Amino acid sequence: MSRRPELMQIQEPFAIVLGCSDSRVPAEIVFDQGLGDLFVIRVAGNIVAPSQVGSVEFAVDRFGTRLVVVLGHSQCGAILATIEEMQCALTSARRSTTSGTAPS
Repeated sequence: MSRRPELMQIQEPFAIVLGCSDSRVPAEIVFDQGLGDLFVIRVAGNIVAPSQVGSVEFAVDRFGTRLVVVLGHSQCGAILATIEEMQCALTSARRSTTSGTAPS
């Protein structure tokens, strides 16, 4: 917290971290860093869309940050939910195919 007044004036993160928004994986704690050390971009499932790429480019251009870290983790709820949905859709499609009706 002693750096807080300094951080109000300038930001100089040494790394950009693109990570999952899972509350169990905060980049600052994982890497034992404090306020202002990391430029963190979080998104469920670590899916990179143009907006996240734009955020990375912003940090590079604005702060001169040169290190980009993509932080993944095991047991990601967003990935598990996606897999479950895909499996349900596949099961439903198979049932429809075997019963002779078209999937909805």
